[in-house]
Amino acid sequence: MYSRAGKWALMSALTVLSVSACTGWGGYPPAKNVHGSQLVGTWHARDCDTTLTLKRDGSASVTGMPTETDLDGKVTHRGGGA
Repeated sequence: MYSRAGKWALMSALTVLSVSACTGWGGYPPAKNVHGSQLVGTWHARDCDTTLTLKRDGSASVTGMPTETDLDGKVTHRGGGA
């Protein structure tokens, strides 16, 4: 069973991978002094139509996460909700 910090780390990693799959690394500066409470909410990436919901209790769900892209970075397959 994952701890709350482990769940946040896992979901953060998945979020980074999902967003980078859609838009590339894009030159965003690294976040500093971010607290878990600032991440709670629903986040939507318009470029690849992915929605991530992070809840206060540490649970999360995602819809439309890209699981495969072609060589040009275009999404060719999406995973189901998690």
